[in-house]
Amino acid sequence: MNQLSIRRLRQLAGKTKNEIAGLLGMSVNTYSKYEDNPMSLSYAVYHQLIEYLETAIQIRKNWKRSNL
Repeated sequence: MNQLSIRRLRQLAGKTKNEIAGLLGMSVNTYSKYEDNPMSLSYAVYHQLIEYLETAIQIRKNWKRSNL
């Protein structure tokens, strides 16, 4: 199975590193390290981040579709 990276999910969601770092309450530098090594995130934070990004992707797709 081909898994998408956190970085790619963030990009598909149209979010910046700054936005995600703020959401998680951490610096952009810290968040960047987690994008490079997601296994260093706690399971709870990783799970919340993936849920948020997947939801943001769906919202973005639906918004684009409705504005065509």
